[in-house]
Amino acid sequence: MSAGAGTRSAAELFADDLVERVAGRVAEMLADRLAVPAPGSPWLNVEEAGEYLRCRPKRIYDLVSQRRIPAHRDGSRLLFRRDELDVYIMAAEDGAGAALARAGVRP
Repeated sequence: MSAGAGTRSAAELFADDLVERVAGRVAEMLADRLAVPAPGSPWLNVEEAGEYLRCRPKRIYDLVSQRRIPAHRDGSRLLFRRDELDVYIMAAEDGAGAALARAGVRP
């Protein structure tokens, strides 16, 4: 088989296949490293809540035990709603009353 104008050599086809495989593997590795909860899901686990609030998971456990952030249980697993964590941040910035009022929560 000759490598004419309209045909590609085996080496070119192999190179293209290799590039596709490498790109796919890089995409998988980046997705694993940059794992972000599904945009449609309001629920976060302890690790994701820590990433969301930019703190360690231990801080999340401490905030839950101090009842400063609401947590929901699924068996032994703690889950957090993203919007409730937002209210916690607003309360920390503005004072609890203003943040709760904006969120539609009555104390």
